Amino acid sequence: MELSYILPSDYVSVFESLFSEIENRREELGISSYGASITTLEEVFLKVCENAEEMQNGDQNIIKEIGLSSSLPDILPDVLPSSKPLSMQLLDPPSLLSQKNIGWTLSVQQWYAMFLKRFLQSKRYKAALISQLIMPGLFVMLALLIVKAMPKAEDPPPRLLDLSMFGSSNVVLKGNSSSVFDVSIYESFINSKKSVLKQADQNVVDYLLLLETRGLGEFNLKYLIGLELNYTIKEATMWFNNEAFHAAPVSLNAFTNSLLRMYKPECSISSTNDPLPKTVKQSISDLSINPNGFQIGFMLVFAMAFLASSFIVFLVQEKASGSKHVQFVSGINPFSYWSSAYIWDLINFSLPVILIVIIFEIFQQEAFIGDRLGYAVLLLVLYGMAVIPFMYLFSFLFVVASTGFTRMTILNVITGLATLLVIFILNLTSPDLQDVTNVLKWIFLVLPNYCLGQGIIDIFNNFQYINIFDKSLQMCIDNLSKKFMSSPVINELCMNITQEMFTKQSITFQKNYLSWYNPGIGRYLVFMVLQAVVFFSLVLFIEYNILKKFVFLIKSLVFNRNRVQHLVEPGLQLDDDVENEQMRIKQGDTSNCVLKLDGLTKVYGSKFGEEFLAVDNISLGIQYGECFGLIGQNGAGKTTTFKMLTGDETITSGMAFIDKFNVATEMAQ
Repeated sequence: MELSYILPSDYVSVFESLFSEIENRREELGISSYGASITTLEEVFLKVCENAEEMQNGDQNIIKEIGLSSSLPDILPDVLPSSKPLSMQLLDPPSLLSQKNIGWTLSVQQWYAMFLKRFLQSKRYKAALISQLIMPGLFVMLALLIVKAMPKAEDPPPRLLDLSMFGSSNVVLKGNSSSVFDVSIYESFINSKKSVLKQADQNVVDYLLLLETRGLGEFNLKYLIGLELNYTIKEATMWFNNEAFHAAPVSLNAFTNSLLRMYKPECSISSTNDPLPKTVKQSISDLSINPNGFQIGFMLVFAMAFLASSFIVFLVQEKASGSKHVQFVSGINPFSYWSSAYIWDLINFSLPVILIVIIFEIFQQEAFIGDRLGYAVLLLVLYGMAVIPFMYLFSFLFVVASTGFTRMTILNVITGLATLLVIFILNLTSPDLQDVTNVLKWIFLVLPNYCLGQGIIDIFNNFQYINIFDKSLQMCIDNLSKKFMSSPVINELCMNITQEMFTKQSITFQKNYLSWYNPGIGRYLVFMVLQAVVFFSLVLFIEYNILKKFVFLIKSLVFNRNRVQHLVEPGLQLDDDVENEQMRIKQGDTSNCVLKLDGLTKVYGSKFGEEFLAVDNISLGIQYGECFGLIGQNGAGKTTTFKMLTGDETITSGMAFIDKFNVATEMAQ
């Protein structure tokens, strides 16, 4: 005889003592063998079947449990339609609730709910503050600090040539005071310039070589000039370190000042290096290789790569958790879902834009003040409008939010920094490659990151070119007006001369910063508007399943039963109940079915053209009030079937209806 007992899981801790007791008293209890196992799915299924008869009488039990039996007959005709079983009607809440919103009212309600959802999510997701606000401002500030520290592309100021320009340094001296030269005066002059005099015991060459062996870095930093006196031949040799600019005249100036003070202690000699003003050609040449504008655009795009990628995180999380699918199955309009997300993300995007504007105002970078700051803000706003739906498009490709953020950051860096770097390098090379550069500029216009970065660079460069042009023009007019009387002819002549100089240097500029032609930013603005429209339209195109419905139509024609038959296991015999259910569905005996599957089939195709039959020709009808489940081994297609019913997976062939709505084409209903 075999006995089976169900042990309560709450007492797992005492199972060990139970089994020990049974083992010790096996002969006394007459037990030949025993074992323990987890309840199988088959046992659960058989247990459910045993209670099936009790569940069929559930209508009256439900009425008794909710306490409506006494008054129910009077109200049933008014609130419950007679087409459904009583148990199903009592569980159907719409008939007992107030009227639902429809049309525009429902759409506005859904849109507000989706917008509120994004607001609450952003409020809870504090980590987004780093990538969305702090990083853009930090990198823009860093770029402006670098530009501010770099030498300007203007005429250098006069420079006083003495030891003080080098800071603290050591001066090497070989020789003693004599009637010819008083070393103490030289030492006094050196000390006045915050430098230290070092007496050499041997000749200066050997002394310097010895110092150099101790470390070249300190040697070049500290030992810049020296003096060697030869009283035999009455000769002085002035030494200087050629690593330091102006070391030669500084060394000469120190010696001549010492000689002068031997005879006139109150006098001194000041030497100044005052460079000649740059020619127009030199100024243009310096600007053409000036990296300041490129650095600002480069750093801004790098910061925006993180900001743009952050907009994909919540979308991927919703998709991965199934929350997005539940919202759509529950009736959310795709346009409400995406437009509310778009508006909220634009609001989020405006915060770092405001911070960047404040930073530009603080640094007062000439190229980005006044109207030019407005042009930069316009670029940033349109960039946000374009790059956000660009990120939305890629949200369909990821199932892990962190992976999506990382890979989209890399993509933004490549499409932004790499393209800017290519154009910058080509602009520095031979004019023979100018045609290639122009073609690439047009190709890169489809990328929002390039449009932003190159637009910022062009604003900076255009301002510099206009500035040089105006100065050169005014210089020409002033010079000619000194020789001739000022007249419109002189103005026109100088205009032609200045324009010709710019043309020879292949430099163009636009007085109108919004011009379509380079270096105007008009084309970037127009293309970013087009990108925003196209990218957002593609998102809706995908979400409304237009492509999926087209693919479903093609698959329905291609993957018919003859096409799928070769994937079925040969010699497979169907059970009688399966054949009977298929026949019932084919004959249309499904008027009371809330769920109907007619030849539902799913075929997966691999990358190598191989096909895998996941679900094979399921036909099934479930009536109102019935509960059903799918039982089978791993890989039998249970999950795939439910995914097709909920719209998570496309249907290869066959049809599925829920409450007479086609799952493939009427999921929203």
